[in-house]
Amino acid sequence: MIRFIIEECIIVMRVNGTEAQCIMTPRIIFTKHALHRLRERGISRDVAVLTIIDPDEVFSVKYNRLAARKHEPSCYNVVVIYETSENNIIVITVIKVSERVEKNWLH
Repeated sequence: MIRFIIEECIIVMRVNGTEAQCIMTPRIIFTKHALHRLRERGISRDVAVLTIIDPDEVFSVKYNRLAARKHEPSCYNVVVIYETSENNIIVITVIKVSERVEKNWLH
């Protein structure tokens, strides 16, 4: 049996000068594997969600999946591999990559 953890829809406020824009995100579902990797790599679900909804970069990877990358101030990057469906984002795995390693790994 595969278990999923579901994050409810999130409303994100982005402030540009004096304007604020609300964005309703799709539901984010974490697979059991993704939850295991979050614990193993010391990454919070909040960081993974933020990486998806406000990434520094998004690129295509194998199996029609997407990878969102976000730089964290503590000198590492979080990469979230996920699939999309109509109203859901399904997180497959989460990776913590040092900037030094990432230069060789992503480019």
